[in-house]
Amino acid sequence: MRSLIPLLLCLVLAGCASLQETRQQNRNSLADDRIAQDATNQLAQLYPPAKTQFNLGLSEPREFGKLLAAKLRTRGYAVSETVKTKRVLFADTFAGFQQKPGVQSDEPQARGMETPTAAGQGTELSYTLDTPEHASLYAITLKVGNSYLSRAYLPDAKGVAAAGAWTYRGQ
Repeated sequence: MRSLIPLLLCLVLAGCASLQETRQQNRNSLADDRIAQDATNQLAQLYPPAKTQFNLGLSEPREFGKLLAAKLRTRGYAVSETVKTKRVLFADTFAGFQQKPGVQSDEPQARGMETPTAAGQGTELSYTLDTPEHASLYAITLKVGNSYLSRAYLPDAKGVAAAGAWTYRGQ
């Protein structure tokens, strides 16, 4: 009985690892390419190439972020890439422990706060790409500084087609 528990635990963990690999393999590279090109074209209308530097925060899916950075560079933008990581805090650590007053710390104060591994100059640019698993609608949201650009896409024979106009919310 005792040897059965570790065996079951290993099987469950192996199943979780294969699920992540399967999701990464199911990425539609043609759709990602069309969305990245469309996003680059929209950014070029709002922010002049060769005069704008973006600090691109890579999040999931990272393949799309690298593709977007390459398209932006091809268009003439200076792009600094950062990888956002989440701090993992365990229940048995002193996560809520307060330091002595007057002591400076390099650690972010908020729990689970995202910290970039490299800092860059320029306008902050981040993305959220929603890809369908069972639905049929792709959506991208770009955060440029304090402004948001969003657009939805439907799959077609060429990868994706725009399902509407770009929406803009900003200052």
